[in-house]
Amino acid sequence: MHWTKEVFVTPFKEDLMEVANLRVLLECHALKLSIDNGDTDWEGNLVSAHHKLSSMEQKMLSGDDSQKEDWKRYDWEFHLALIEACGSRNLISLHSVLYDKYLRYQMLMLTHRGQEAADEHKKMLEAALDRNVEAATKTLTVHIEKGLEHTLAAF
Repeated sequence: MHWTKEVFVTPFKEDLMEVANLRVLLECHALKLSIDNGDTDWEGNLVSAHHKLSSMEQKMLSGDDSQKEDWKRYDWEFHLALIEACGSRNLISLHSVLYDKYLRYQMLMLTHRGQEAADEHKKMLEAALDRNVEAATKTLTVHIEKGLEHTLAAF
């Protein structure tokens, strides 16, 4: 924490860590609720969102990063699809604010974590479809934490 020109400024790393921790709490809770409440439509939306994200990740892994904005959108759509059946508009809204803030930090470095992130997305999809709350939330937590480490390492 630093005082600059009489304005209290939270260092960006501390803020990013807090946002990531809050994201884990909210997104894991919402994911659990979605797994408990999700129906066939939720499953279909989740599979569709993952398909778009996975296709874009494969392009990026082959060296084509010309559609980074699409990747950002597809990543958001997948994470939203994971929690859409949670039954709480407020929880989804709070998650949206945190995800947006987290993504802004992550985009400062403009790199994709590669195959590891793609594998985590696939594991989250499979665990959610299998209704395995423990595996889904554990993979999501690891995914967010590794994304945080990746972003912090760039600064």
